[in-house]
Amino acid sequence: MRRTIFILGSILIAGCTRQQPATTVKAPAAPETVAVSHWTDKTELFMEYQPLVAGVKRRFAVHFTSLRTFQPLAKGSVTVRLAREGGEPEVFVTHAPARPGIFGLDVQPRQTGQYQMTVSLTSPGLDDAHELGAVVVYASEKEIPPEAEEPSEERISFLKEQQWSLDFGTALAAEREMRESLRVSGEVRPRSGGDVQVTAPISGRIATSSAIPVIGALVSRGDEVASLVPFTPAPGDRPSLEYAISEAATALDLARRDRERTERLLSAGAIPAKRLDETRAAEATAAARVAASKERLTQYESSRRADGAGPQFLLRAPISGVVAEVRTSPGANATQGDSLLRIVAVDEVYVLANVPESDAHRLRQLAGAEVETPGTNSTFPAGRLVSRSSFIDPQSRTLSVI
Repeated sequence: MRRTIFILGSILIAGCTRQQPATTVKAPAAPETVAVSHWTDKTELFMEYQPLVAGVKRRFAVHFTSLRTFQPLAKGSVTVRLAREGGEPEVFVTHAPARPGIFGLDVQPRQTGQYQMTVSLTSPGLDDAHELGAVVVYASEKEIPPEAEEPSEERISFLKEQQWSLDFGTALAAEREMRESLRVSGEVRPRSGGDVQVTAPISGRIATSSAIPVIGALVSRGDEVASLVPFTPAPGDRPSLEYAISEAATALDLARRDRERTERLLSAGAIPAKRLDETRAAEATAAARVAASKERLTQYESSRRADGAGPQFLLRAPISGVVAEVRTSPGANATQGDSLLRIVAVDEVYVLANVPESDAHRLRQLAGAEVETPGTNSTFPAGRLVSRSSFIDPQSRTLSVI
């Protein structure tokens, strides 16, 4: 019985005995990375490296961004210069970026102490230098002071590689003068003299051969935009026009004979020379009647066919611009004064802004304007101020500015 108790006791003792915990040696924490952001009027520098220790090689990651394009610099060399009083400066150079905008180089200072650090860039078409001030080179890792604990903050990292892939730029915060702005609705209108109507100078028919421009077509001043075949001045049928030609031809024949007879009498000295002048004038008048009669017949035939075979009036663009309206077509009739086309100049347009009555007093110091087109976020500067209304529209209660 005593044996049994002893065994149980041994088991209990063994079960209650604690194991000694294993001793863990904590590795020294790596020194905190130093991050530097610096700007000049040409470039932005972002650089990361560990605190400098004499005789220890540190890898510098240097990011350079052009402030003209906000794009990484793909070519060039970077120099890190450490200088102190009474000593030779230590210079470390890399001659090309590892990737566009990112230059990697090793910095291994020889002696401890306080240095002035300068990071220089030499790139095609761009040289720049960043004076970063004092840095300390420590004798050992142990001398690096621990970084002060900062209150935890929720931050979102935005790497330079991400910034370069977007339309993104940075700049130093600074005080600048800001102008008061006013956002109002507006509309685009043709400039003064930039909206014209092409009208029919006479009544007639648009020739079927006319190449009338379509809406939206660009035309230049002097371009032919239509041709008009005039109607017969004295409407009638073909037989009456042919009779008029025959009558005029007969009158011309009589006038010619009278002129020939007068010439013979004048040669015989039977009549004065004035009589010959009169007969010649009568002959010329009769010839003109024949030509006019034939012209009327030609116009009559052309107006019936509208093929442009006869005499035409060519209509030309009075200004350069865009065809905004077309109110006729080949073969259509047109009355004198009818509007055939509308042309709008687009070399310069007016933007009419409607300023509410409550904001009218803010226009006293109007210095400029920008125009934003609907559906886009892009703006472009407006040109000169054309006019500013001096009264409020009684219907819309707005003041117009062009």
